[in-house]
Amino acid sequence: MKNIFNENKIRFYFSLFFYITIAIIFIQIIPQLYKNTQIVSNKLYHNDIVEITDNAYIHEKDGTIKKISLPYVVDSDTVDKSGFDIDIYLDNIDDIKNKSIAVSVKYFDFSIKYEDTVLGKVYTAKNYVPKNGGGKGYYIIDLPKYMQNNKITMHIIPKLNIRYSYIINPLYVGFRADFLLSLLKKEAKDLFVLFLFVIISITSFIVSFLSRKIVFLSQKIFNIGLISSCFVTYFFIRYDTVAYLLSDYRYITHFIQYIMSVLIIFTIFRTTKSSVSPFFIKIFDILNNAIIISYIIRFYLNILGILSLKELYYLDTFLMIFVSVICLISMICSVFFFKYEIAKKELLSTVPIYFLILYASFVYISVNKSALNMNISILISIYLFIQIVVILREYQYILKENANQEMYKKLLYIDSLTETYSRYAFDEKIQNLKGINTPITIMTADVNNLKYINDNFSHVIGDKAIIAVGRYLQQNVPNSLIYRTGGDEFIIISDNILEEDFIKDLNRHIVVNQDDGKTLDVIYSIGMCVYRPNGDMSIDMAIKISDENMYDDKIRLKNLIL
Repeated sequence: MKNIFNENKIRFYFSLFFYITIAIIFIQIIPQLYKNTQIVSNKLYHNDIVEITDNAYIHEKDGTIKKISLPYVVDSDTVDKSGFDIDIYLDNIDDIKNKSIAVSVKYFDFSIKYEDTVLGKVYTAKNYVPKNGGGKGYYIIDLPKYMQNNKITMHIIPKLNIRYSYIINPLYVGFRADFLLSLLKKEAKDLFVLFLFVIISITSFIVSFLSRKIVFLSQKIFNIGLISSCFVTYFFIRYDTVAYLLSDYRYITHFIQYIMSVLIIFTIFRTTKSSVSPFFIKIFDILNNAIIISYIIRFYLNILGILSLKELYYLDTFLMIFVSVICLISMICSVFFFKYEIAKKELLSTVPIYFLILYASFVYISVNKSALNMNISILISIYLFIQIVVILREYQYILKENANQEMYKKLLYIDSLTETYSRYAFDEKIQNLKGINTPITIMTADVNNLKYINDNFSHVIGDKAIIAVGRYLQQNVPNSLIYRTGGDEFIIISDNILEEDFIKDLNRHIVVNQDDGKTLDVIYSIGMCVYRPNGDMSIDMAIKISDENMYDDKIRLKNLIL
């Protein structure tokens, strides 16, 4: 049986995988490291980016104008759904010349006007597919070089057909060239953490590919890579830096973010399925099919424009709660009622994740606010770390089993007395030979008068006689495999086509040393037959002929012990 592992390579990749995961656990120290390395000077900037939080006034549905502070939460029921205005005064900006204003939006379109001039606008196509309400975007609008007054008007158009609390984020004023650097400076810590998860994802997929022959191990590692990559993609799109760079594609990025949120819960669900008691497998299979069907249906509802991605999020939230409860119950029951060992190994990592999903889902339903943020990276890191530890233990177990298999293989295939191949190995070889078309030579050998040797010189000397004959045949028959098929019987299979003269030239007298210092000549008989696959003779017939020729030789040499 071929060992499926190249241990040195696999150990290297698993060690690399393990230490990278440990690095993720230490993300707690990153904020402190960041403080020591961040840019503390504004010399790279033309001027500071100024945050606008005050001097904003919203036009409500009843006609009143209300002063607000940004960020400000707007309930869709209090404003005109066809659009409403927010007046913003830039009184605290010393010099407007050549500056721009940055706007962060989510689920609404907008335009910015100065007096009667539209400075910039962002509109969602009415029939855009997939229907998603716009998603998140970060836009920079150039201000006029000269402004008689510092008032601008932001016209906001809600894009969701459901009641929703829109967040009007603070605005930022500065030079256009400075915004990207400012965003990178603010979000560098979190982006670095995501980069570490990218490394875990790539490493996971590589190790999964290398261990693909072990299906369950490869699948587990692949799931870890998939969870990491989904997590990275989901949060990567949430950052203003990315929203700014991909602002022209916010519909696509929002759709990708939705798919990633689906895959995170689906992958953790699949991982849990591999850890629960077999009693729950049928339940998981039914639930798995139901989830897939539901997502297919919802996908088409979105493509047809019936439901937006935001509306699907609400349906997904209820599904997440249901799936999480089922998985929690299954894991707990598998551990405490079915005493399932695999579930015990993963309970500590899996249960906190599902509690987090339940918490985030309830928050989302109750206050319409996402509770998923970068703090989840700590729990995800712990989850991944424990998964890696479990996988490493399973890998060590497999290595141990492989070592045991090698030992059993030796016991099974190698004759313990003569160290030639065993009868089991011979039977397997014959089955393999029945499928080849290459001629071979089959020889049968037998120790003469072994009973006489055992009775008169002891069984120890008899064993020495068998060993000596087997060793001589191993050393003197070229390109051959020697099999001990019985007590004193050997069958030799040679890849060469040998002639009868070859047997005649073999030394029939093997010297065996006795314990008292004396020697004993041992004689063996041997016969042969050339097997040609294309002829009328079968391999079994060739063995029989070789055996008959050996007995003819034995009769000739009978009772000759010198």
